[in-house]
Amino acid sequence: MDNGSNDGTDAMMREVYPEMTYRHLPENIGPLAFNKGAELASAPLLFRTDDDAYPEDTDTLERGVLFMEQRTNLAVLAGEIVDERTGVVFNWHPYAARYETIPEDGLDVGFFYGACAILRKGPFFEAGGFWDKFYLEEADLAARLIARDYEVKYVPWMRTIHVGAYDNKDHSARWLLMSEQVVRYQFRYFSSVRAFGRSVVAACSQLVLGVYHKLPVRVLFTGIQKMIHAARQANGHERVTLTSKQLLKVTLGESMIANTLRYYKGARKLRRKT
Repeated sequence: MDNGSNDGTDAMMREVYPEMTYRHLPENIGPLAFNKGAELASAPLLFRTDDDAYPEDTDTLERGVLFMEQRTNLAVLAGEIVDERTGVVFNWHPYAARYETIPEDGLDVGFFYGACAILRKGPFFEAGGFWDKFYLEEADLAARLIARDYEVKYVPWMRTIHVGAYDNKDHSARWLLMSEQVVRYQFRYFSSVRAFGRSVVAACSQLVLGVYHKLPVRVLFTGIQKMIHAARQANGHERVTLTSKQLLKVTLGESMIANTLRYYKGARKLRRKT
C-alpha cells in the first residue's frame, strides 16, 4: 500500500515487482492506509513496520508467526526497535531487563511501537483498526484491543533496525499533530479528572519540546488551541469505557510523569550517542 508517494515509486513498483499486490493512493491518508492494506491481505497475521525500518534477523517473521499461532488470544506481538546509527534500543516500555528475566511467554504491554509488531487481522478489524491520524495510533489500538480482553505482548528477540529518516522541514506540523493526539488519547480512555491531570503533564511536555525546537509563538498558541479542542471532542464523542483492571494493563502502573521522564531519558541517551 503506497500512501500517496509522488517520487515515481508507483511506476517503479509496477515495472520491477509486477507480481506483487500493490495499490497507490492519490494522497497520504495517515494510518488509515494500513487499514486499507490490511483489507487486501489474505493471511491472518499482519507485520507492521516503518518505511525506514527492517527486521534484524532473517527468521524474525518466522519466529513471530510461530509465537502468534501458539497463542490464539494474542492480538499484537511487539518487539524491540534498534537505532541503526547508534545501536541504542528505543525504550518504549518501562521494563528494565530485556533478556535475562523475561519469560518465554513475553510480557504484557499496553502499547506497541509501529516499527516492529505483528498483528492478528481478526481482532485488528474487530477493534476498528488504526484511528485517522498519525501519532499514538498504536496506543489507541492497543487500548481498544485490551477493552475487548485481547492480549498485547512484548518479546525482546523480535527486533527491527530503524534508520530514522526524518524531515525537519515539517517540524511544526509534526509537533501540532502530536500535541493534539496525545491529549485526544487521554480523554478517550481515562476519566475526565484523570485525563485532565495526564493532559496537563503532556501539554507541559509538548510546550517544552516546542520551545526547545524554537517553534514560532503562533505555532505554540495554535498547539494549545488544538489540545483544548481535542480534549472536548474526545470527551464528548469518542470516549471508550475501560475497567480499572484494563486501565492498569494500558498504563502498566506507570504514571504520566514517569512515562514522560522515561521518554526524555531515552531521547537524551540517543542524542549523546549520535
